[in-house]
Amino acid sequence: MVAKQFRCPTIVAGDFNSVRAHPDFRSLSTGLLDADGVWPVATWPANRSHAPQAGTEHILARNLEPTQFQSLNIKGSDHSAITATLVGQ
Repeated sequence: MVAKQFRCPTIVAGDFNSVRAHPDFRSLSTGLLDADGVWPVATWPANRSHAPQAGTEHILARNLEPTQFQSLNIKGSDHSAITATLVGQ
């Protein structure tokens, strides 16, 4: 949906509180590449005794290619942060 509106490089990023399988997220992300690659990176909950279970943070891009991606712990947050390096195609 977002990608259809713009032909220039596009980045949509943030805490979507949604995994890739959610129908609304799939609709929003059609035509966009998720920077974490084929396998989603789990980012929530991050402040528990067990590893995060769900990937709810996303960096989505169109006409850009991710070259680096990482997840970072943030003290006091129940979500991990994510960063990506995106380059023009």
